[in-house]
Amino acid sequence: MVRQIRFLVGIVAAILTGLAFGWAVSPSAVSAASVASWNPNVFCEGNQVTIPFILGSAYPAQSLWGSPYQTSDTTGGVPHPRALIPPCTITNVNGLTLGTFVEIDRVYLRQYVYQANDCSDHFKDVNGGGPYPGGQTICDRQGVILEMGTTDGFLQIEVDQDWLAKGYCGSGVWYCESEALWQFVSDGTVSIDVQGFVYWDGENWELHPFTAWRPTPQPDFGMAASTTAMRIPLGHSESATLWLWSINGFAGTVSLSVSTAAVNVPPIIPTQYPAAWVNPASVFLTSGGGGSSTLTVSADLLTTPGTYSVTVAASGGGITHWVTISVEIVLI
Repeated sequence: MVRQIRFLVGIVAAILTGLAFGWAVSPSAVSAASVASWNPNVFCEGNQVTIPFILGSAYPAQSLWGSPYQTSDTTGGVPHPRALIPPCTITNVNGLTLGTFVEIDRVYLRQYVYQANDCSDHFKDVNGGGPYPGGQTICDRQGVILEMGTTDGFLQIEVDQDWLAKGYCGSGVWYCESEALWQFVSDGTVSIDVQGFVYWDGENWELHPFTAWRPTPQPDFGMAASTTAMRIPLGHSESATLWLWSINGFAGTVSLSVSTAAVNVPPIIPTQYPAAWVNPASVFLTSGGGGSSTLTVSADLLTTPGTYSVTVAASGGGITHWVTISVEIVLI
């Protein structure tokens, strides 16, 4: 908790300082939300940020100056990009403490290459030295990411050779699968989320070491009912609450519709179905928010006794979810 508070204070202080010095920091440029690492070999708590926040006032250009991660006239971010245990925090040129480990969501991978000119057969001194397992020679993988919906203002990612040799990233390493990442290169049509440590390589800002990635979870919504069954005497009605909630940033209107089917009803022709409706018939969900509606099932004196299934369909954003309630209509 103490570390989390320090990160929050550091990020907020960086924003305030950025405003004072004219940095290009907008309310949407950074979230102070604390995030956990997907890679179990990273022990730092991170912060969810954006590429504009990392690049600072130079965005969309690359410059050491103006970034909240600048630590001196020539350095920024973590001191050694190949370290297996990078420091969790740095002190920037304005004396502010910032977390070095970050998560950036909803970016696309414009380029991803095998760095045949950036290879090694041994661990760096910062990691204790010594040959790689099996005497392998391992090369970095380097990529370029941008925010979805943009064509400029990039950040490099570097899957480091020491991290590959240690097994922290690589083929079959689900949280840092370096080889499957090739399949996600796009011109802005495929969204991924990434994690890594911020580093200035002398020319560009990077996530180096790059520690994890995942396909961006698709926006969705959840739905549940306060009951799964009702027992209603003729001439009465019952109600149930329908809850809906946003998942992965879903925002929009969810429309509700009701259908009723006979399950176990005497062969009386014609069958008189119970009435069923929802109020309201649509619910607007904000990102991360929730809402509710009420389902009412009513059996008048002419309703055919028996068992029915009442299904509520909730549709929005091209997604549909259902809940079904078993309704027994009885004489008394």
